[in-house]
Amino acid sequence: MNQNWDIATPYAAAYVLFYQDNKLACTLRLQTGWNDGNYGIPSGRVEKREPILTAAIREANEEVGAVIKPGDLEHRLTMYRYSEDDQTYWVDVYFEAKAWSGELKNGEPGKHGEVTWLDPNNLPDNFVESVKAALEAIAAGKAYAEFGWDSNS
Repeated sequence: MNQNWDIATPYAAAYVLFYQDNKLACTLRLQTGWNDGNYGIPSGRVEKREPILTAAIREANEEVGAVIKPGDLEHRLTMYRYSEDDQTYWVDVYFEAKAWSGELKNGEPGKHGEVTWLDPNNLPDNFVESVKAALEAIAAGKAYAEFGWDSNS
């Protein structure tokens, strides 16, 4: 049966929120090819055949040296995002690390300028717009959000 559906084929990305003393661990993106010069949070693409939770744990370890057990991550938000830049669709899944071991540090100096703790209620202007929108959705108690369409971005 030949179906001629015009369907989105989204990519997936995993994000991890680390809070300490009412501050959020953030990375300054450099030489990544996406939002360079802006702050974001530890995150990355989900690889083929990789569960999103596993990707979150892997990315947190690669980017900031955190060791997280699967049971210590709590789902906070799923965002369906359209990227106007390259016309791609993304399913971004945000988790909060309730516990971890290791001191957070820059694990990828070729991709990040620094790891710093920022006030989530007073983020700098150079913060990834979609991540800022996700943080606002989480603060509003939402578990789902959309970003990138003119009606809601």
